[in-house]
Amino acid sequence: SPLLLLPLILLSTSGFATPAAAAGWEEHGELSPKILIVYHSRTNWTRALAEVVRTGILESGEPATVRMRLVANATCDDAKWADGIIAGSPVYFAAISSELKAYMESWQDCFGWPTTKDVMKNKVGGAFCTGGQQASGRDTTMMGMLAVMTSCGMTVTGGPTAYGASAFHPDSARAPNFTDEEIGNAKYLGQRVQQLARLLSKGTTKCKMGSENGLR
Repeated sequence: SPLLLLPLILLSTSGFATPAAAAGWEEHGELSPKILIVYHSRTNWTRALAEVVRTGILESGEPATVRMRLVANATCDDAKWADGIIAGSPVYFAAISSELKAYMESWQDCFGWPTTKDVMKNKVGGAFCTGGQQASGRDTTMMGMLAVMTSCGMTVTGGPTAYGASAFHPDSARAPNFTDEEIGNAKYLGQRVQQLARLLSKGTTKCKMGSENGLR
């Protein structure tokens, strides 16, 4: 597949996308899914793939609130706020980066156990990663992120591939660029999490409404 140069959308120091990039994507009603994209990136490749995931959500034509967070700036409040969480990591020895894993582990410290499952159980999770070798452990890295999510009671989904979306970067010193297939897979992942989060959000609201009316 031909390589496409991916223009980066600048992020603010808080980890959010710039206001211009996010314009027009405020929350539309209580059923509009809120999606957190949280990632760790040292060479900008994982950050660039996070932007592709976000672009997929924005291009879906469906309402959504998208929050971008560098993992260093992510908080437990971000996780609690979200209807869907899409986590991204570079591949480090076939596993999640310690920075992202520490953030996901912090959920238990913030919410307690087993209370964490009550906080996270109606959220949808997805994963993406970038690796510098063809057989660098991208599958196991995404499986690691999904394993944390399922342990917390979340509902997880993959992309066109089994575990999410990934990209190969043979030279981390180069500007990020992805193949058409990698871009398509990342966009699909964002849209898939968005769609499932909307469905679960609607179901949760109906259950709450029924409970208020004495229904079970």
